[in-house]
Amino acid sequence: MARKKSDNRSADLIEAIASLLLLYLIYMGYLWVANRAEYWRQLGYVSVGSVLIAVVVIGLMRIRNARRKKKEDALLSDLHKNGFDDKIVNFIDSFGRQKMSKDRWNYGGYSFDWQQLKIFRDFLNENGMRFSTEKWNDFLFVLRHFIYGEKERFVRDSVSAATPQGLDKLSGTDFENLLVRLFKAMGYSVEPIGGHGDQGGDLVVNMGNRRVLIQAKRWIGSVGNNAVQEAVAARQYYRCDEARVVASSNFTAEAVTLAAVNHIELIGRDQVRTLLLRYLKEGWS
Repeated sequence: MARKKSDNRSADLIEAIASLLLLYLIYMGYLWVANRAEYWRQLGYVSVGSVLIAVVVIGLMRIRNARRKKKEDALLSDLHKNGFDDKIVNFIDSFGRQKMSKDRWNYGGYSFDWQQLKIFRDFLNENGMRFSTEKWNDFLFVLRHFIYGEKERFVRDSVSAATPQGLDKLSGTDFENLLVRLFKAMGYSVEPIGGHGDQGGDLVVNMGNRRVLIQAKRWIGSVGNNAVQEAVAARQYYRCDEARVVASSNFTAEAVTLAAVNHIELIGRDQVRTLLLRYLKEGWS
């Protein structure tokens, strides 16, 4: 409703300015015919006035932009100090991949339910932030900033990996980061969990109501039973519906048998290379 009133006020202002401009043009047309000297004098006044107005407007815009930039930098700094960066990225990945709609906030290929936005904004406020509950400007600026950052990182990572590379040259962390990019390109939201204790598992990926545990193995030689056992334990610990072991190599026969018994999906080297080529357009050897 507020937005509709604002649109109406803008339309009224534009109509009023257009009416004044039309009256001025009619007056100048009259002077052109009746008093040529006065016409040129009035035109001179208008030209000088227009320049002065333009200078003032540009100056005010620069001051406003500088203040806004300072405010936005302070806002991002507060978010970083409070440790909210990862939470915002996780919120974007978890709740922004829904169907576009006029009744949602859509930006950069992401779509958010307004109620979920309100809940997350309130959560941030409850934990030290001071977002306005009357206006969305600052909060939506933060989301736009992080969405752009995610897209920029995705493009940079994809460009840097455009030249065919070897999976065997990656570290365990590099392989895990590669899988993060892959699953995001496949439409999943990704929740890194590696390093949170000794419960196994490296990622949890979500799509709709499906919650899938990912055990990432950058391995030389065949992957054995241990990886499958870790995935079984981590699936239960992180309350996931499914579990997958994704490896840079192939699996032993024992691992294949154990995975089948425990309903663990195994994704080996050839399938990983196929998925990377399909979704990231990257060739890996």
